[in-house]
Amino acid sequence: MTDKTNGGAGEQPADLVREETEKINSGFSRISRNYESLIAARGNRSSRKNKKDRGARNAKSERSARSEKSAEQSAAGGSGGTRGRRSGGKGARNQKKRYRIHWKRILLILVALGLLCCLIVGGWVLSIIHKIPPIDTANIYSMLQENSILYDDEGQVLETIYSSSNGLRTNVEYVDLPKNLINAFVAIEDKTFWEHKGFNVIRIMGAIKEGLSNGKKVGGTSTITQQLARNLYLEKERSMNRKIAEAYYALQLENTLSKEQIIEAYLNVIFLGNNSSGVQAASQGYFGKDVSELTLAECALLASLPQMPTTLAPIKTISNDKIEDLEALDVISRNSLYTSYYDDAYRSRQELVLWSMAQQGLITEEERQEALAYDIRAAINPQQTLSSQISSYFADFVVSEVLDDLMEQYKLSETDARYMLNNGGLRIYSTLDTSMQKTAEQEFANTANFPGVTGLNK
Repeated sequence: MTDKTNGGAGEQPADLVREETEKINSGFSRISRNYESLIAARGNRSSRKNKKDRGARNAKSERSARSEKSAEQSAAGGSGGTRGRRSGGKGARNQKKRYRIHWKRILLILVALGLLCCLIVGGWVLSIIHKIPPIDTANIYSMLQENSILYDDEGQVLETIYSSSNGLRTNVEYVDLPKNLINAFVAIEDKTFWEHKGFNVIRIMGAIKEGLSNGKKVGGTSTITQQLARNLYLEKERSMNRKIAEAYYALQLENTLSKEQIIEAYLNVIFLGNNSSGVQAASQGYFGKDVSELTLAECALLASLPQMPTTLAPIKTISNDKIEDLEALDVISRNSLYTSYYDDAYRSRQELVLWSMAQQGLITEEERQEALAYDIRAAINPQQTLSSQISSYFADFVVSEVLDDLMEQYKLSETDARYMLNNGGLRIYSTLDTSMQKTAEQEFANTANFPGVTGLNK
């Protein structure tokens, strides 16, 4: 009994160990199976992903091949039904995407071309400037040639002495110029005169563009400073080269002279028709008065003339043998050779001057209307020299004596002495008593004052 009991008790621990060992082995088996299942699942997902990627790449390659084939068929003008047209459409869209416009590149090209054009034009301008003769703006007043005047014993003008090429000119200072006269010229010729530095770039470029596009001569763009430079230093022809020279000289004048000096010189040199250069000569030639006495209407008339001085001049002179209808002319004076007559061709231009002055605030509307109503014809009164009333032999004698004196005193040649007399603005005072000379000539012309001749054999 005792041995059985002990034997049963001794087998119980072994059974327990075996049972626990089996449980542990069973757990390890489950863990191993789960791990293998996990590894297998990951492998399947990776395989499916790789297969999907390979499929996408193959599909993309097939689409590209179809597109290229469709593009080739479209370029060759082939037809392949509805599918071909659809494929061709896709190819065209792909071509549009492939060859889209690059605006940045185009912009850069345009900028480069613009810079190249600027360099070419700049080089051309510099080449012209390099050939332009230098000027000395300090001696500008010595270039304002002025006719000489011969006076009688009472200080009355007996004769004006000038060269036919330069015409009449008497210089006047800025302080003696009427404000309305200055404003009239600025308003119609160069309204930005007081602000610009010698030339107007926009006007010049416009003129150059017009000249290049239609082949016409360049004109109508000169500022007052450019006009002064042209009258003093340049020839009269119109060209782009002259425009550049004008601008170059204008810059030098503006850097050397004040605006007041420039407008003074301009008004003394500008040609205004009727053989008159400068406003003083024109004032005397048209109205018989000093420039300081001009009215607003008369100032506007003079300012209207520079554009076409011969055509717009209020006084014109014609040879008697060319007159077809004398009655049709508004005659001012007439002699055996020439006839001077009044012409109102200036009228529309004068009205434009007055309108421009009013628009720029230089005159009031009331002043403009008053000037428009002014009777210019009644104001026309050309200055007559006393030499027209007497014989010219005395004036000729005085001129001859002056020439001899100039040659002797200044050691001049006859040519230089005559140039100085015609253009040097000399004031020559003579001893001639004009009233006595007129009386003597009238009596000499009366044949009754001479005894008759008798006793002649027939």
